[in-house]
Amino acid sequence: MERKINKYIMRIKDGDMSAFDQLYTETSKGVYFMALSVLKDRGLAEEIMQETYIRMLKNLDSFDDGKNAMNWLLTMAKNLAINLYNRNKREIITDPSLVAPDAQYTMRDNGLIDMALKNLSQTEFNVLTLCELKGYKRREVAQMLDMPIGTVTWHYNRALKKLREILSKEENS
Repeated sequence: MERKINKYIMRIKDGDMSAFDQLYTETSKGVYFMALSVLKDRGLAEEIMQETYIRMLKNLDSFDDGKNAMNWLLTMAKNLAINLYNRNKREIITDPSLVAPDAQYTMRDNGLIDMALKNLSQTEFNVLTLCELKGYKRREVAQMLDMPIGTVTWHYNRALKKLREILSKEENS
């Protein structure tokens, strides 16, 4: 998988913009969920996802074929999301009608994702979404997130255990 993503980036670097569609298809979910894990807001995560690809295109010259392309994109998305989060937390909302109570945590689109966002750590959420929603193997996730495979497996199992416990409590109440 990683080699394929690197090849897409190298093709884009060589001027083949048709490779961008393929790159986007392969990487967009991972980039989106990385941003979502930081921001906890779907709309902002989509904005960061788009900004990540714009930034990637602007910085293609800094990418070297030996780098881990997915890790490069995920790091870019995470940094952009953290910057936005820090900027937003300094803003003061003066009109209370602009704030919807728990708007991002309504169980509207996918309750399990919302539940995971509220109850898992950022790392657990990233590992779980990359494995389950994007279908990456734990070995690939370990490379992307630059951590040992045992640590990825531990976060994955811990995330599943937490979600099972929450669902079990809801079922029993």
